[in-house]
Amino acid sequence: MNKIALLALLFFQLKATAQNQRPNIILFLIDDMGWMDTSVPFSDSLQPLNKRYHTPNMERLAREGVKFTNAYATPVCTPSRASLMTGINAAHHGITNWTSPLRDNPTDREDEEFDRANWNYNGYSGLTAVPHALQATPLPTLLNDAGYFTIHVGKAHWGSIGTPGANPYNLGFQVNIAGHSAGHPQSYQGKDNYGNIPGKASVQAVPDLQEYHGTETFLTEALTLEAIKSLKDPIDKKRPFFLHLAHYAIHDPLQPDKRFVQKYLDAGLPAQEANYASLIEGMDKSLGDLMNFLESNGVAENTVVLFMSDNGGLSLVPPRAGSAHIHNLPLRAGKGSVYEGGIRVPMLVKWPGKSKAGSISSQPVIIEDFFPSILEIAGIKQAKTQQQVDGKSFVSALTSPMVKNNPDRPLIWHYPNKWQAVDGPGINYYSAMRKGDWKLVYSMRQQKLELYNLKEDLGEQQDRALQHPDKVQELAKILSDQLRAWKAPMLNYKATGVPVPYPDGVKLPEKPKPNKAQLAWQEAELGVIFHYDLHVFDTSKYRQAENRIRPVANYQIFAPEQLNVEQWVLSAKAAGARFALITATHETGFALYPSDVNPYNVRQLKWRDGKADLLRDFVDACRKQGIQPGVYIGIRWNSFYGVHDFVVDGAPGSAMQKFRQQQYNKMVEGMVTEICTRYGPLFEIWFDGGASHPAKGAPDVLPIVKKYQPDALFYHNDQLAEARWGGSESGTVFYPCWSTFPYSHTGSGESAIPGISKNDYALLKEGDPIGRYWMPAMADAPLRGYNGRHEWFWEPGDEAHIFPVDKLVDMYYKSVGRNATLILGLTPDNRGLIPDQDAQRFSEFGQVIQKRFAVQKGAASGAGRQLIIKLPKTEQIQELVVQEKIQEGQRVRAFKIDALVKGKWQTLVNGSAIGHKFLHRLDQPVSASKIRLQITEAEEEPIISNFEVY
Repeated sequence: MNKIALLALLFFQLKATAQNQRPNIILFLIDDMGWMDTSVPFSDSLQPLNKRYHTPNMERLAREGVKFTNAYATPVCTPSRASLMTGINAAHHGITNWTSPLRDNPTDREDEEFDRANWNYNGYSGLTAVPHALQATPLPTLLNDAGYFTIHVGKAHWGSIGTPGANPYNLGFQVNIAGHSAGHPQSYQGKDNYGNIPGKASVQAVPDLQEYHGTETFLTEALTLEAIKSLKDPIDKKRPFFLHLAHYAIHDPLQPDKRFVQKYLDAGLPAQEANYASLIEGMDKSLGDLMNFLESNGVAENTVVLFMSDNGGLSLVPPRAGSAHIHNLPLRAGKGSVYEGGIRVPMLVKWPGKSKAGSISSQPVIIEDFFPSILEIAGIKQAKTQQQVDGKSFVSALTSPMVKNNPDRPLIWHYPNKWQAVDGPGINYYSAMRKGDWKLVYSMRQQKLELYNLKEDLGEQQDRALQHPDKVQELAKILSDQLRAWKAPMLNYKATGVPVPYPDGVKLPEKPKPNKAQLAWQEAELGVIFHYDLHVFDTSKYRQAENRIRPVANYQIFAPEQLNVEQWVLSAKAAGARFALITATHETGFALYPSDVNPYNVRQLKWRDGKADLLRDFVDACRKQGIQPGVYIGIRWNSFYGVHDFVVDGAPGSAMQKFRQQQYNKMVEGMVTEICTRYGPLFEIWFDGGASHPAKGAPDVLPIVKKYQPDALFYHNDQLAEARWGGSESGTVFYPCWSTFPYSHTGSGESAIPGISKNDYALLKEGDPIGRYWMPAMADAPLRGYNGRHEWFWEPGDEAHIFPVDKLVDMYYKSVGRNATLILGLTPDNRGLIPDQDAQRFSEFGQVIQKRFAVQKGAASGAGRQLIIKLPKTEQIQELVVQEKIQEGQRVRAFKIDALVKGKWQTLVNGSAIGHKFLHRLDQPVSASKIRLQITEAEEEPIISNFEVY
């Protein structure tokens, strides 16, 4: 053999040896697995949800490898899968939403405001040019060229039918098992042939796997068995392999894995949650089986295992149980959202001999980083790709997990699509960017920028945009510049064709201030609500749960023979009330005015020959007595029409039910129009339990109110709340109580989002000093709510449950005196009068308040951090009053009030919130010559409109 031939042989032997020494690579990709869907804690401590799930093999992988606690995917699946295969960010490759199995079929839902963005809805087509598809060099092709045997098992979902991306073979895989264009299985059950039943199969039916048809083999198990089979040949031939095992689990349908589900049912989980947990444990068993196979075949020490999810955990109800958007706590929201719950995912990597066992990396990484990382692991340098790669290798974090490589690198998410019919937290038309600990969130629909510090606020509950406008501006520019450079898909307004602004074109948030209606409402301080309905006349106890579903048998019982609505108003006035509301309709659906659209009203009564109009009597009496009139409208329940939580009775989705719902909505909108146009200016319009959202199928009331009653306080629906319920019907709020709130609406009790409902609705009770919406608190209570009863409607024999005067006065200090508006319930009886005991108690209450604040000893006002009241002589002081000029916002964060007593300053009270009014009554009067207010902390220069002592 000549020398040249010997050298050539040696070269090829060395190349073959090098290939054999290259590590095998397994990418274990899970569908829709959230950050908390595991017993492995990815946060700083074990969370409640970690205790629910059982994933011992993930725990094993975490012990043997590196746990990445700041790993991200995109909000939904296809964009993540395309980014992983190409190394391109979703905003750059243009596949911003999940793709349909069918070609040329954009998956965006129709929207009234926006045209569909021009995104790549046919998905990823490999190196082949396809309209509305990404063309880029696939990762498996590069691995093939480097000598790897490439295997795909499970969910593919890269491209639509009729495009190359529908078939993994076209993306460089040498083996494909069960991968096609669909994004979830028709069935997980082998006995259902995974959906391949003649006459019933859909495009979601999982291909291949015929060996397991008709058996009890769960889909996750079948894919695992096939993956293990596929590895035997490259192992026997000592050829490096790349296995892309992409489970369909834990995507819906949430079907039970019978091997594991019973223990979760036994633990008390609802069926949907037990099914979900069983899918997770079945996935985890797959991971364990695969790692055991590697060990038993002697290749574990030369195999890199990467574990990743394609988006955050599903948190919609249904198919999940419980309340929506709580299934990834402490992270906010879930799949489809740009908040952390939708994009932060579990990630584990084990590289034997390279990664440090049991270590943790907090380096932020994103799914496109897998492309360059896997190439580096495979020893492929300077790979030739058609595309510009956005991802950055995280391999250095495996060997030095404590070192953060480029920690301030911007990570970007862009979702100019409509995923769900109803917008949710971070869902539909959002972009976001993380840079270091700061995260910017951009709502395209609301034209709103939010700022969060993830180090301090992992749950994204404290929007810091108002406090850090420079940071907002900085991040908005970086995000916008990158979206422009990438030519990211953007939206146009449907009505005008005008493009939606980039984030840097959005007006920076302003400090929240009250509008005209809110200012008047807060200045009114005390109001009354009169509950009057058919229940008052039926002589039985009011039982809300029953009365919401059972119509009153005979509406002719409504006959208040001594009706005197002016007496009601005078009773309210005696307590010092400045506004009053009446229940125009309540849960029976019976209207107290003659409606042309709701036949169930006073016009049908024999009483007064059907010519009564209590709403007219009420507004006239209010205006005569100088009281502002308002209206309470009950639309959430209607026992007469069979409406429960806004939904009309009937088979869900049936033609009859849909028609009846449309008619009910039309009737409600007509009633609101009647009330808003017939009775003059109204002070407040209060929808019982809120008015939901038209996108949820509820009546569309907000535009009607704003058109005909622009100066009325709107309270409330799932679009807007100009005031908020104070979290209880005790007539009190917490202290401090801020007039600002982090959300534009509050939901209705049990339907409130987790950020509002948690800790027994503490946010409603306290508000949020850095909230960006002006939403003052309402404290409400019925007068007959004392000593074990809580009645908004009159019932005979309830006089013992009227609040004593001292309790009412205490309410006043803990509501009005804590920057809230107090609304007390008065109960007209079946005669049509406020009972004497109730009217007397209201009068007594008003007299006490009037007496306490009758003789002012001194006052001051002005801007600045200190005000001093100089008394003409030493005076006895017991009542302290402080008010901010809330027209300029609520600026004070901390203050104290001192008294000069015998030449020495003595602190009387320390406080935080002032707002419209802060009241403090000293336990004992103090003799002082001066009273001093010192503002110790404020957002801007404080402006005190009133500082008084009595």
